[in-house]
Amino acid sequence: MERVMLRGYRRVERVRFIDFKKEDILFLDFSDSTAEEGTEIINEATGVLKGGPESSLLLLVNVANAEMDSRLAEELELFLIRNRHCIRKQAIVGIGEPQEAAYIAIARLLKSDLASSDNMEDVRKGFPRFNDVEEAKDWLVSDQLYLAISFS
Repeated sequence: MERVMLRGYRRVERVRFIDFKKEDILFLDFSDSTAEEGTEIINEATGVLKGGPESSLLLLVNVANAEMDSRLAEELELFLIRNRHCIRKQAIVGIGEPQEAAYIAIARLLKSDLASSDNMEDVRKGFPRFNDVEEAKDWLVSDQLYLAISFS
């Protein structure tokens, strides 16, 4: 996969598969990225997912300290909606105040049958968030459905 340059100081694979407990998890790492870099990450991930089998993908998105403007939030929403058919389970980590509004909008779209719900616990079921990457990976490979989690 092509590597993405981040703010000129390091090179990291932002779109990669993680082998975790004999399962492959597609990891989209937006951490510490600019909105422009976020667009590059989405473009790269789109290429990875083309033609993916139905309901086969475990997806983990890390947005810790990511710059999230309305354009990038919309691009991420579209990416998730267009690839919804191949995603079995998805989780997100790193939600802070700057990413909260985008997260809520995306979670509502992904949980379309609850899109009008005012109960945020219901809305979060569409895209559960976790405190750290390890916790999210454990949940993704488990047979568990979304459970209430403390969002401190």
